[in-house]
Amino acid sequence: MTAPRRTYFPETSSDARSAPARTLLRQCAVLVRAAATGGTHAEAAVALFGRETGNVILRASVVPASTTGWGGTEFGGMALLISALAPASAAAQLIQRGIVVDMTGIANFALPSRLTTTTDAGRWIPEAAGIPVIGLTGIGDTTPILHVYKIAVGVAYTREVAVSSAIEQFIRGSLGLAIGLALDKKIFSSDAAVANTSPAGILTTTPLSATTGGGVAALAGDIEKLLGALVTAGVGIDPVLIVAPAQAASIKCLAGAKFDFPVFSSAALAAGTVAMVEASSFVSGFRDAPEIEATTEGTYTADDSSPTKEIVDSAGTVAPSVRSLWQSDCVALKARLPMAYALLVSTHAQSITSCTW
Repeated sequence: MTAPRRTYFPETSSDARSAPARTLLRQCAVLVRAAATGGTHAEAAVALFGRETGNVILRASVVPASTTGWGGTEFGGMALLISALAPASAAAQLIQRGIVVDMTGIANFALPSRLTTTTDAGRWIPEAAGIPVIGLTGIGDTTPILHVYKIAVGVAYTREVAVSSAIEQFIRGSLGLAIGLALDKKIFSSDAAVANTSPAGILTTTPLSATTGGGVAALAGDIEKLLGALVTAGVGIDPVLIVAPAQAASIKCLAGAKFDFPVFSSAALAAGTVAMVEASSFVSGFRDAPEIEATTEGTYTADDSSPTKEIVDSAGTVAPSVRSLWQSDCVALKARLPMAYALLVSTHAQSITSCTW
């Protein structure tokens, strides 16, 4: 059986630094076309984007012989990789504004506590007096722990789509959005953590009451409540709004261009939901660069109701909608991303449901 074609996407070129989203999507397109045609990555890159652009794309990625990771990845740029794969993701944009931790070789990372009150601040002291030292108490006990989980998605394309000149756009609308929605759905939720499967959501505090009456007054009232709750929790330094698409449109209409709070829209939020998160308290961690591979061989189940179901379980039951990539002349693109995230303080994310504007 032919081994799947694999690639890692480190931040190694000026093209990747200036336009990571476009570069990564084009690298995925090269993988898919090469798998569909049986040609080399170089041939696929030239066929899709021309020789000059194709060479730039190839220089921005390396196809290793193994999948042990990419030692040269700059983990400060990993947030850019997430954002590149999920351009419409509010979570990806929050990751970019927050703290990013290199989790290579680390199973769990206990986060330090955060200074949240004036009593934690420095002191004015006389000459030769002792300098106050702030102890970061609670590490590994009352503070969050970063634990790496894996987010993964697979997408199948027909050969006709895989070799088309629009494959980059199709990947953006499938793989990128699938990762983005998965990030948003989990991060901006009140879900509890599932051991060895998924982390908890960050919207764990009781939602604040919505301001009644609608219009600009209700919008201003809700913003005041959300920001006030963050300030009470000791922050409000870098607040961002995470809102449902309808509320994002309402903010544009009601507040206008002078509204300077960052607003990230997410289709994963229910209509009427608005959250405010202290971006400087959001911590994410990454163990490896995203691994993305394409293949024309193998069998998969396309059952959306039980996507993690085995093709044949221990009782010998065959899953529904089992398909062969080879028989159906398709190409599968699969992405795996080991990551972790947490808030330094749980009250640094506040929300309102059923807002009236």
